[in-house]
Amino acid sequence: MFFRFDCRHPGVVFTKATSDQKEEKAVQLLKDTNVWPPREHPPVVPPPGLDHTRQKYLFEKIRDFCSTEESKEIVCPKPALVVEDAVSSSNEDEASHPKRGRHQ
Repeated sequence: MFFRFDCRHPGVVFTKATSDQKEEKAVQLLKDTNVWPPREHPPVVPPPGLDHTRQKYLFEKIRDFCSTEESKEIVCPKPALVVEDAVSSSNEDEASHPKRGRHQ
C-alpha cells in the first residue's frame, strides 16, 4: 500500500495499492473538516529513572563489563546516596563494631 499527503488537501490521504497504479483513492482522515486537532505538543512527561536498588546493582555488578570509562559513566554511574541507604549502612556499622564503654 502506498500513500501520500498533499498540502492543498489538508486532512486527506491519497492511497493506491501499488506504486505503478495510476488511480488513487482519497481518504478523508477528519470526521469534521472544520474541527482541527490541537497544534501544540502534549506536555512532556519526564521518565522516573531507575530506583536506587537498580542503580546500585548496575554499578556493582555490570560496570566491569563496560569497555570504556565513558560508557561506564553513561550506563552505570555511581548511584546517588539515598537517605535509607545511609541509615542502613550506619546501622550495619554499629552492628559490626560494638560500642565501647565511655571512659570517665
